[in-house]
Amino acid sequence: MENVETVYSSNFKKGAYPFYQHLRENDPVFPMNQHQSTTWMVTKYDHVKELLKHPGFIKDQSKLFDSPSYEGDEGRIIKIFRNMMLDADPPDHTRLRKLVQPFFNPKTIKQLEPRIHEIADELIEEMSKQNGPVDLIDA
Repeated sequence: MENVETVYSSNFKKGAYPFYQHLRENDPVFPMNQHQSTTWMVTKYDHVKELLKHPGFIKDQSKLFDSPSYEGDEGRIIKIFRNMMLDADPPDHTRLRKLVQPFFNPKTIKQLEPRIHEIADELIEEMSKQNGPVDLIDA
């Protein structure tokens, strides 16, 4: 079995799929002990679905941990990420979801398709001007 350090190593991607398959088959709720705390990796779809629907599951970490005070740009960025809709619990998540839901329906997304293709074509054109391999993340 791989350990937590292996999971976070830069070479982990090479063996990620077999590792996750092993977890799903043998240890689908896997504790990762690190830095004096435990993070749980849940690897089976049905388990994740059940967990996310459970009223006792808390996604909003500010309900569990004190928020450190950050200043400047770093503090602003951390505050934005700590207040994301995906990390909100009901009723905040429900309220925010109702606000954005009209923009994420199939008709609206389909209307964005031409612009998405245009942006992709521009990015590919820029990458084609480079000599040698292209780092897709950087490009």
